[in-house]
Amino acid sequence: SKTELLSGKHRLLDREEQEKLFETLRSFASTDVWKGEVCCNTRNGSPLWLDANIRPAIGQNGESSGYSMVGTDISRIKESEGDLRKSLGMLSSTLEYFPGGISVVDADLRFTFANTVFYELLDIPKDRFPVGSHIADVLRFNAERGDYGEGDTEEQVRVRVDLAKKFEAHAFERMRPDGT
Repeated sequence: SKTELLSGKHRLLDREEQEKLFETLRSFASTDVWKGEVCCNTRNGSPLWLDANIRPAIGQNGESSGYSMVGTDISRIKESEGDLRKSLGMLSSTLEYFPGGISVVDADLRFTFANTVFYELLDIPKDRFPVGSHIADVLRFNAERGDYGEGDTEEQVRVRVDLAKKFEAHAFERMRPDGT
């Protein structure tokens, strides 16, 4: 309550949570300021996330006599982060089990996502081209095995990388050497 807060007798943390926090703080030197995120349970059991700066209160004898904290309630941010993680998990599952091949690259043309069907359709080894691989590596693999026909491998890669750098919608069909 407001009265508890102003009187300095408030207890946002239950006793067990207080002890866990104080154990962490005791591991720091007596004059260090601890900065970080703290999750604790309020008296009614609901989680409370704080972006906290905690400093030991040093008495006249030079010893710690407690702690003072300045914190910002970031509970809504943490709740939103959790919601976002759930949504991303559902989206990732949806894309993974979509019956078509899907890949996503970032501004540097590195894969940020590719579903299993993508690897199967292109007949490329997933372990050789994991997320984080550059699109040029996949294009080079395809060119070296003849997927783009006769010609200079590096030129075939360059042309396709230049097209990808435009980030424009495009479609193409090709016949692989095995007839697929």
